[in-house]
Amino acid sequence: MESEKNPLVIVYSGPMYSGKSTALYNMYEYYNALGKKVQAVKPNIDKRYSSNSIITHSKKEIPTSSVVNLSIDLPQEEWKNINFGLDVFLIDEAQFFSVQIVDFVKRLMNIGKEIHIAGLDVDSKGMPFGNMPQILALASEVKKFQGKCKKCGCENATRTYRKPEIKEDSQVLIGGEEIYESRCYNCWKL
Repeated sequence: MESEKNPLVIVYSGPMYSGKSTALYNMYEYYNALGKKVQAVKPNIDKRYSSNSIITHSKKEIPTSSVVNLSIDLPQEEWKNINFGLDVFLIDEAQFFSVQIVDFVKRLMNIGKEIHIAGLDVDSKGMPFGNMPQILALASEVKKFQGKCKKCGCENATRTYRKPEIKEDSQVLIGGEEIYESRCYNCWKL
């Protein structure tokens, strides 16, 4: 009897500008070089660099042909846009998806897929971000990234800092360097 393939779930977490999306890009390049079929998923509210592809802060791109944009509430009817027969799945900005992302990942796990997920584990206030705690609980492996602190320059920035001139207080505020900085804990402290 042939055994079922065990799933592999690797989660890349950490602050903004720490290399999480770049890690997904590197996995995309690696698996393409091996001839594996890769499907990338991103929330359709993230249009910072492109509305159709995944582009890292360093401008590396997972092209539109490999990316599916999904609503943050992940309605079942959108799942038809996913090719569940592919080998590897990449999910970017997972913190923006609703609780349905957990069911989506479990479905991929139940069919033995390899899944790489990038997302902020905590928000700019240091609170758990969206459904990332549940995603982290599903992980086979967690890679916690650190960035360079924009204030003091040290290499162990673990927090995302929202600039004080930004008065919007909601947890989800899509933006880049005009709103956020990567900071070490001592420079981030509220």
